[in-house]
Amino acid sequence: MDFRQLEVFVTIVEEGNFSKAAKRLYLTQPTVSAHVDSLERECGMKLFERRNRQAVLTEAGQNFYPYAVDLLDMKERAHESFARFNQEIDGKITINASQTPGIYLLPNLLAPYQKKYPRSSFRITISDTDGVFENILNYEADLGFVGSPKTSDKLVAKPLINDQLVLIADSPFKEKLDEQQKKQGVLYMKDLLDLPFIIRTEGSATRKVFEKTLAEQEKSIKNLQIAGQVDNLEGVKSFVHQGVGVSFVSKFSLNRDTSLKSFYIQDLMPERKFYLIYHKDRVFSPTCERFIAHVQDQKI
Repeated sequence: MDFRQLEVFVTIVEEGNFSKAAKRLYLTQPTVSAHVDSLERECGMKLFERRNRQAVLTEAGQNFYPYAVDLLDMKERAHESFARFNQEIDGKITINASQTPGIYLLPNLLAPYQKKYPRSSFRITISDTDGVFENILNYEADLGFVGSPKTSDKLVAKPLINDQLVLIADSPFKEKLDEQQKKQGVLYMKDLLDLPFIIRTEGSATRKVFEKTLAEQEKSIKNLQIAGQVDNLEGVKSFVHQGVGVSFVSKFSLNRDTSLKSFYIQDLMPERKFYLIYHKDRVFSPTCERFIAHVQDQKI
């Protein structure tokens, strides 16, 4: 049973015969008859009696008619609901992000969107980068935001904006680095080898980019003095602020933080992009589709 059969059935009842129903529906009379025959076979009973060119409902047809009308009305209400939903953009988007884009990038993306579509809403969770990829692959979130890409034929990754990792320090290390920078004009990786480092734990995009950059210099984390590993960015910054060590962090994480001194290292300047990711088979709501377009249009 399909909606076209129901539409033909109800139209015949309203018009009183097959030929008028065919004209109203822009169908041939044989096509109308075929729809009725198919519906009657599916119901297992006759729905009409033909009397002098008139189509008269049988007792079964009379019983079925209000249900057919209700089903067609429900279909119409569903279409109206979809139209309102598409127009008002009042759906919810679930987002899973790694720490740096989740804490420092997403607010800049969401604020203008929320002002434009105030009926939309978001549920945001923060994970490490590997966790974000896993959640997107498992359909546990609509969209993901990460600081490093991952090759997968099930994922779509859209580059958004460039980021750079900078060295941050506080007393007593910032004074030492300041003095060295004034003496040389710039800082090099060799100036960092005797400093204690606070690094992110494995799974972090920041750490992956940092390790990749070290490898390009034929170095590794083993060449550094590691004072500690911390699983979140704000924790790293707190330890650096207390003078426990220095660290590389995203320049975006320092936009509103003036308490820490940042340094660019001439031969060690890790760069990366932030990415929007989603499952290639994900079916998006109009709200989600509009947000994806909004994100890709932003200049941050």
